[in-house]
Amino acid sequence: MNTKNDGILQFRKKTLDSLNNARRLIASGDIRKIVEVFDFLIPTEVLDLFGPATKMYKLVWSRQLELVSYEYSTDNSPSNDSSGLFSIHYKDHVGFYWFGDLTLEGFLMVYWIMISALEVENPLKRNTYYGAAELLYGDRYEIGCHSNWVYSVCFLKKMEYQPWFFDVGVSCFGCQGQCEFWMSEKDGEYEEGDLCVPPKDFYTKQIAEKQQLIEATTNASMQVSIMILFILVLFFNFRR
Repeated sequence: MNTKNDGILQFRKKTLDSLNNARRLIASGDIRKIVEVFDFLIPTEVLDLFGPATKMYKLVWSRQLELVSYEYSTDNSPSNDSSGLFSIHYKDHVGFYWFGDLTLEGFLMVYWIMISALEVENPLKRNTYYGAAELLYGDRYEIGCHSNWVYSVCFLKKMEYQPWFFDVGVSCFGCQGQCEFWMSEKDGEYEEGDLCVPPKDFYTKQIAEKQQLIEATTNASMQVSIMILFILVLFFNFRR
């Protein structure tokens, strides 16, 4: 029994569940209904952070982004271009910190996202990253994380500039494909969820990226092997 692999799989599943539960609370507008009790104190642009979102994808795990997260965590002197609360920019990816375990309840994750969005302005600034609030972008659907006993870190791919995180409106109304579906525990019927299923070509793109990563690693290994062989040849020729 491989306990280490089981632990990694559990971490991925629990982290995705936590992040997607937070996105569901925002996409559905359920959080906004609670916040609107204090709408006389909160500007409309701030309320719009709480949904609902017409198109917000369900997040899926990316091994490539998990690798970036691991490399960042083990890099002694990573290039860190922060522009928001606990926001990080590393190897052309954007990410965020969380102190401790990422497997949180959805409400706690929403709280962390909103704390990270304190400096947000509408429209959004260009070339600015918002830490955990990057999870508010409805068009995102890939994430990868790494965790140790001190802190967790997650990375996402950069996106083209958008004036706001998502279009405000009925959840799933703007999905290009289909919504996620749930099986009701009461009657066994399928019910429509609040997040969009990632684009159909997503897995094809992910496989292509994985192949590129393998080829790059293989080429690097071959170059190192050739260099070692070259040094050995020079060494033996020099001894003669």
